[in-house]
Amino acid sequence: MRKRAAFVTVCFVLMCMGVALAQPLSQQVLQLLDRVNVWTELNTFDDLTITGTCTGCGGGGGGSVTSVAQTILPASIFDIAGSPIVGAGTLAITMDTQTDNIVLAGPNGGGPLAPAFRALVDADIPDILTLTGSTVLWADINFGTSDLADLVTVSAADITSGALALARFTDGVTAGIPLLAGGAGDPSYTALNLSSPAVTGVLAATSFPALTGDITTAAGATVTDLSSTGVTAAAYGSATLIPTYTVDDEGRLTLAADVAIGPVNLLDNTRHSDTTADAATRGSVIIGNATNQWDELLVGAANNFLTNDGTDVSWGVDGSALTTLDAANLSSNFVAIARGGSGASLTAVNGGVVYSTATAMAITAAGAASQCLTSNGAAAPTWGACATLAAHNLLSATHGDTTVTAALRGSIIVGNVTPVWTALALGGIGTFLQSDGTDPLWSTDGSTLTALSANSLLTGSVPLARLPTIDVARGGTGITVYAVGDLIAANTTTTLASLADVAAGQVLTSGGVGILPAYSATPTVAEINLTTELNMGGVALAMEVAPTVSACGTAPSISNENGTAAFRVTVGTVTPSSCQVDLPAAVTGWNCAVTNLTGRLANVADEVVFQVSSTTTAAVLENQTISTGAAANFIDNDILAVSCFAF
Repeated sequence: MRKRAAFVTVCFVLMCMGVALAQPLSQQVLQLLDRVNVWTELNTFDDLTITGTCTGCGGGGGGSVTSVAQTILPASIFDIAGSPIVGAGTLAITMDTQTDNIVLAGPNGGGPLAPAFRALVDADIPDILTLTGSTVLWADINFGTSDLADLVTVSAADITSGALALARFTDGVTAGIPLLAGGAGDPSYTALNLSSPAVTGVLAATSFPALTGDITTAAGATVTDLSSTGVTAAAYGSATLIPTYTVDDEGRLTLAADVAIGPVNLLDNTRHSDTTADAATRGSVIIGNATNQWDELLVGAANNFLTNDGTDVSWGVDGSALTTLDAANLSSNFVAIARGGSGASLTAVNGGVVYSTATAMAITAAGAASQCLTSNGAAAPTWGACATLAAHNLLSATHGDTTVTAALRGSIIVGNVTPVWTALALGGIGTFLQSDGTDPLWSTDGSTLTALSANSLLTGSVPLARLPTIDVARGGTGITVYAVGDLIAANTTTTLASLADVAAGQVLTSGGVGILPAYSATPTVAEINLTTELNMGGVALAMEVAPTVSACGTAPSISNENGTAAFRVTVGTVTPSSCQVDLPAAVTGWNCAVTNLTGRLANVADEVVFQVSSTTTAAVLENQTISTGAAANFIDNDILAVSCFAF
């Protein structure tokens, strides 16, 4: 293939913006072209012209790259013109215009990020600024939040204009002494002489002490004589008098008098705010009315009584709501038969019988001994000689509702299908009287009995065939067939099923929520937490309790947060060359593998930590230099990864 020359002119305008180019421009263009090129010239100034021979581009226009494009980020800061370059051209990078008074800076908190334009914040400005060759005008300083504490040391000699407040003057005199002008001389602190004719003017009212009654001033007690208001000095008011007073706008009593307390009606709405205006009337009672005021209820008609309807009280004669009345208190008239009475006045007769006359009740005379009361139809019953009946069997033709049957031991009388009374002969031994829903009969069938107590079964055994299958709801399993080794598991929310046994050596694993467990020869366990330790042949392989470490510097520590016999030892601050790890008792001893995770000798490869001795309850670890075999001290807080097993 025929090769052709490729000429590419690229112009970059480089700004001092803290942007680092990761590789030379030639390498960047090579990557853009994705070709193997031989470059004949490389200039690194403002305008860069790159020429060269493109190898592998193909001849006669056979190359696949016809243009080169350039992008630059962030687009909010830079713009690029002239991209893409086709054949030849210039890539011109310019900066975007930005809003007034913002700067290019890193993020305002949140960690390192690409810079962007933003407004300055307090964190961008140091607390102390050094100004060199510049002057800050006094008028430009904002004292809004300053107490100007630095002016405390300003000399009064430097104050050339203005006036200081009198509160700023002091010469150490007694407090409260005023500053007085000295005429032609300097002012001075001097007590004010109010008796001097030279003192003129009017004292402010607030300068006078309040004169109320007996007044005590700094100079002593001043007694004032209050002007009389014309009120007679006396005690006003009593059990029969109400005191009245008149007070002026100065708060003084200008009039005092007594008003006699006169009689007033109970229902007087001028004195009582919760009553109506009523005078007492004979027989009236005072009640609370519908407006919640005390009011007069006039006496009711004769023989009325006071009743209530649940809201108000009134007079009435309706006694239908009365209960627990005493009939002994009835003094006239008679209680009607319809009301449960006799409708007549009866005199009790010893041995008499009360009977109805259709309109009232009456009572017979007493009969003679052994007489019988005989009905006379609608007429009054009478006593007379009793009719006699011959002796007869209970189940005989004398009774129209029986069958003729002689009494037999153990028989009972029942109503038969006719129905008439008849004898049911005694049943067999052990039978009991049972109903078939129509007739009674002797039977041994107890299948319909319910609520039986097993505690009552004192002898014999219930046949297996008679035992029911007890479901889960009744505390049973609902399962009738088992095989040796089966387990019981819930297969629904209301039933149980037998989980069949499997080959030896498998373990039962959970199938997840809502799924039956299953046996597995290769179970997967996410984590096993030991409460004490894992043993094999009586030797601890994994321990829940951390071993201890001693003779390993000052305040060493040991941990077993993974719950196994592998643990981490942190060397103490006083650095020895060896550490002793105390372990549970082993049959013969312990063998430990050690790695120093933070070895810091001059030559790390020349450092090794290994076990130099052990007992059944401890292992001694030593740090040595491999090249010399000499013990080398650990460094403060070296971390040792230790894994031990017992043998």
